[in-house]
Amino acid sequence: MEVFRKVAKEIKYRMDQGNYSFITIQYSELQLMYRTAAQDDSIRLAKSAREGIQEALSDLGVRVFPSIDEAGECVRFFRSGTVLWDIVSSLRYPNSTSDGELKRLIKRIKEDPLVVLIMPPAS
Repeated sequence: MEVFRKVAKEIKYRMDQGNYSFITIQYSELQLMYRTAAQDDSIRLAKSAREGIQEALSDLGVRVFPSIDEAGECVRFFRSGTVLWDIVSSLRYPNSTSDGELKRLIKRIKEDPLVVLIMPPAS
């Protein structure tokens, strides 16, 4: 839906403006973004809207953790393909290979601590 894409594009725009690998937005601000995009001050951020926004974000290469449904006061958005997202993903989904991946990522951070904040090169 176009409203979901508008919200997702606004979030990605904010990330791009600061060249951020992640940003945190208060839930109330996300609600305001949704109302602005929908041009309806009374509309609520229902479950279907939260899911639609997350799907639109995913299409733009932005991941959400915790999910908007699980978020409390704030929602954190991560650019996929960054070391930081890889760490979050490894911690979220433990499996037989995630320990090795996590060790590799920690070693990489020890070698270059700023790598966590740097965006991946444009493809």
